[in-house]
Amino acid sequence: MKPMIILLLHTIALLLFAQCEKPANETNKQDEGVVCGDAGHCWEIGTPQAHPFIHFDVNGGTAYYQDTIYLIGGNGSTWNRTSYQWELWVGTDIDNMTKQPTPTFNEDFPNYITQSCGSDDEYWCEWQFFWPMGLYIDEAGVFYTIAYTEYNFKNEWRSEAKERRLGLAKSFDKGKTWSYYGDIITQNKQDPPPANKTYNGAGDISFFIADDGYAYIYYKTGFYDNTSLVRDIQNISVARSPLSAKFEPGSWTKFYNGAFQEPGINGREDYIFTETDLVCITYNTYLEKFVLFGGSVAHHSYVSFCDDMEQQNWSRKDFAMADDIRIWYFWPFDPASKNPFKTGKDFRIYTTGLEAGERVGNYKTFSFHKKPL
Repeated sequence: MKPMIILLLHTIALLLFAQCEKPANETNKQDEGVVCGDAGHCWEIGTPQAHPFIHFDVNGGTAYYQDTIYLIGGNGSTWNRTSYQWELWVGTDIDNMTKQPTPTFNEDFPNYITQSCGSDDEYWCEWQFFWPMGLYIDEAGVFYTIAYTEYNFKNEWRSEAKERRLGLAKSFDKGKTWSYYGDIITQNKQDPPPANKTYNGAGDISFFIADDGYAYIYYKTGFYDNTSLVRDIQNISVARSPLSAKFEPGSWTKFYNGAFQEPGINGREDYIFTETDLVCITYNTYLEKFVLFGGSVAHHSYVSFCDDMEQQNWSRKDFAMADDIRIWYFWPFDPASKNPFKTGKDFRIYTTGLEAGERVGNYKTFSFHKKPL
């Protein structure tokens, strides 16, 4: 009888063990696709869904005004108004937006080209383009965007050897026509560039408004190699302006040496993130953190968190993020809140770029989870 009792007890134990393991296995199955980073937060990313803003060659600028969503972007426009490629979309629902007539800009957009072509084959040295980056609408209905310009191309589009800067543009007719109000941010040129390098300028921004009374621009600076004409250094810096100043030239200060204290024009700048191509910013109400999504120059995506915009105390890059979170440009939006600068537990990351030579755009639903104790 004793061996039979032992066998029976062993069988019961195995059955109990199997039952104890079953919920854990089910939990793991439910959590497939959830990734936990090293800052105590977890997330999952949904499958891509197509969107119509495929020609945006910028992080889309979104504003919510008088129960209407406005979204601006585009693939550039020439300074001499020979082509217009800005786009303005309007709707009460991000999934039902209507493309408006092509925005145009007035004669006051400046020509920054400082070189002449050596031959007819170098026609591209006369190129200069402006892109709209970010969107803000004040209480009077005035539209503001950051007009980003590229000029003095050295090698067509092939290697990003050119100059860049950021200026302010305003519209008084709901985004139909725009005027230029001056430069706001340029790259620091007080310090010499690295050996055999040339300044690449400031551009490719993420525009963000916090609840502290300031607008922030996270912008990329860099250098290109004088021999190869390849842009090979890219870093992210940040500047801010009080909303009361309405983004005017002279109101922007760069973050340098741990504080916002350098002028936007030619001021020195800290590198908040190095070896980074692009970033986008949101305040996540679920985590109660500022969240930055970044893409490295090697096209790997990362996430970082911050709780103090004054200190810019971002956590280190966490590459547990999926490598393919973006194509080229990307920006967050929460369809539930319609607030372009705040997201909840679930929101979208829109992305645009080239795939197999064709312009495409998609969004992925991003969901944060709090890591279990």
